[in-house]
Amino acid sequence: MKKTNFTSKWFLSGLLVVLGLLGMSPVAKADLNPTLTVTGGYLPGSTSVLTIEMSINTTTAEYGSLLTLTLPAGWTGTFTGVGVGSGACGSGTGVVCQEGTNVLIIGDPTCAPDDGCGPWSNGTYQIEIEVSVPPGVSGDQTIDWLLEGDGWLCGGACSCGDWTCDMGTLTVTEIACVLDCDNIPELTGPGVIEVNNDPGECGAMVTITNPDAIGAGCTSFSPILEEYFDAGTMPAGWAIDDGTGTPGMGYAGQTSDGATAGNGVFFDGFNSSGNGNFFFGGDNPAFSADGNYALLDDDFGSSPGLIGTGYIVTPAIDVTGYPSVLLSFDWQINSINTSDELRVDVWDGAAWVNILTEPDDNYGSVVNMDVTAYANPEFAVRFGYFDGNAWAWGAAFDNIVLSVPSGAPVVTNDYNGTDNASDFYPVGTTTVTFQTTDANGVPIECSIDVIVNDAEAPTITG
Repeated sequence: MKKTNFTSKWFLSGLLVVLGLLGMSPVAKADLNPTLTVTGGYLPGSTSVLTIEMSINTTTAEYGSLLTLTLPAGWTGTFTGVGVGSGACGSGTGVVCQEGTNVLIIGDPTCAPDDGCGPWSNGTYQIEIEVSVPPGVSGDQTIDWLLEGDGWLCGGACSCGDWTCDMGTLTVTEIACVLDCDNIPELTGPGVIEVNNDPGECGAMVTITNPDAIGAGCTSFSPILEEYFDAGTMPAGWAIDDGTGTPGMGYAGQTSDGATAGNGVFFDGFNSSGNGNFFFGGDNPAFSADGNYALLDDDFGSSPGLIGTGYIVTPAIDVTGYPSVLLSFDWQINSINTSDELRVDVWDGAAWVNILTEPDDNYGSVVNMDVTAYANPEFAVRFGYFDGNAWAWGAAFDNIVLSVPSGAPVVTNDYNGTDNASDFYPVGTTTVTFQTTDANGVPIECSIDVIVNDAEAPTITG
């Protein structure tokens, strides 16, 4: 709503303050006796939902008319539709709201003193807000609240508390995720396991359970789309297009393995390009071991070359119900000059948004790129190559995974790659690193040292 919706009330509030200074007292005081609490927490660099519970305990039939919530600087918030006056910010008579910044206001700004007006009488109410928090925020954060009553309209222009309104702060905790390496049961000291080897052994069996993942911010992720091109043919639901939505001469209608003139897309790229000889220096080592990957090669244009732009496009997926959406894939390009390039775009519901462009000979991996900001009911990703409208080379993609949070955290280690680090360890010091992910897909790690002492004296025979 427009801020001007509150102008009349704020003007009246200021007027009442002036009257008070002149000795002209208002006819009533607010007597709300409110209690406010908050449940839920925040995720740095992401969104989360907070529930504010508000109880009003008036003894003089006052009504709560307007609630102002001031979030920390840099945060933004909206009302989700849960609670009195929420919905579309108009589920109660005269109820409106201001949202979209760090200052959220909800209630009825038209209420006048002693008119028995306001959305909140005695009782307990829940108002839910969704907050977006910038990256880098940590620790406890505070939300300032101001609740005005209909006995005296303050609007923040006068001293609150005994008179016109009540105010306070709410503490919001970070939804954190930590790995507790210092409390693995088998540890003999913080972060260290020390054992002696057995006779005749150059190491020792050591029992080590993986550490606990602690905090509501820990989670595991599961794929909702994954494609490794193992079959060597175009996957079901995928499409080929030239960037216009209608496949053109260059990339037109391929539905099976093998490119033909005017159609430069393969889905068994390793074999189709001469057993991996397409890319200078060999294929991206992250590509699937079976050799299949999606290859866009302009050698199969009609000239040859001159294909222009081509994309392979994932099926559309509704990702609106997930708090985080992460995209991973491996890529490679052979570039003949600076006019051709590899491109990756995501569909944000209205347009394609570029997330990766590479014009030079190169390869790499995108791991857990956060694409939550582009979530919509028809989210899709397209992987493409533009040949500069000349006879050029091509680009390839493999191991495409779209993941969302799925539940309890999974902890693994870098010694044996499992969920239990118990194993045979050599004499000496071995550092074992454990890893999980938080709700944003950010790796969380901790490490311990496993020390195996060679406690047996050497035996000399001969």
